[in-house]
Amino acid sequence: MIELTIEKLIEYALINLDLDKEDVVFVRNELMHMLNVEKPYDKKESNLITDKDTPKSLFDELREDYPITIEDEERIMSILSPRPSDINRNFFKIKKSNPHNACL
Repeated sequence: MIELTIEKLIEYALINLDLDKEDVVFVRNELMHMLNVEKPYDKKESNLITDKDTPKSLFDELREDYPITIEDEERIMSILSPRPSDINRNFFKIKKSNPHNACL
């Protein structure tokens, strides 16, 4: 079910890619538009992914319902990842209080 896979990708990004919770609706809409999905996953569940889930495993799952290309994978990762301005803002915020931690 492609709608569930979209939610798994979003959860992965929240945990591993520093996706901001405020951007979840925007990201979901972008992915739904890209993948021609009309309605979002309708169940409110948490912990949709496991430690074994990786972008590759989630793309393989997505591929079961939708024929994605390498370029599609790259675009999806771009949608899920923070914007360069957000990364810079966060870096300089951390650098102000502890320059060493900003580089970790």
